[in-house]
Amino acid sequence: MINLTKFFKETLILIILTLTVYAIHFSLVKDNIYDSKNILSSIYLFNFLLVLLLLIFFKTASIILNFTHLSLFIILSIVKIFITILFFFKIDEYVEVKSNLKLVLNFFPVYFLFLIFEIIYLRKELTKL
Repeated sequence: MINLTKFFKETLILIILTLTVYAIHFSLVKDNIYDSKNILSSIYLFNFLLVLLLLIFFKTASIILNFTHLSLFIILSIVKIFITILFFFKIDEYVEVKSNLKLVLNFFPVYFLFLIFEIIYLRKELTKL
């Protein structure tokens, strides 16, 4: 059974983390690199939704489907990598960026921050077993 109170608490932590880091990041790069509001909003929204959907799918699929947790984690990680690669290549087409290196330097720290949150959450879930 899914504990909704715990899930909403973890989602709220993810939202607060996202907004806090976004505010700090936005204040540091303000119009220095590109139209920072659009690109940073896209990066943070993408990472937030990706982690949230991955956590929801992990929680529900581990209950509904008969996957082992390790195989489910591997499958979801591979899917996440491919979605991230697609996003990263497509964002360059839609947003004018002064330097691709600066886009990479702004994308991957955010990506790894959300990856850390995802790993902490999944570690807590897997230690319950």
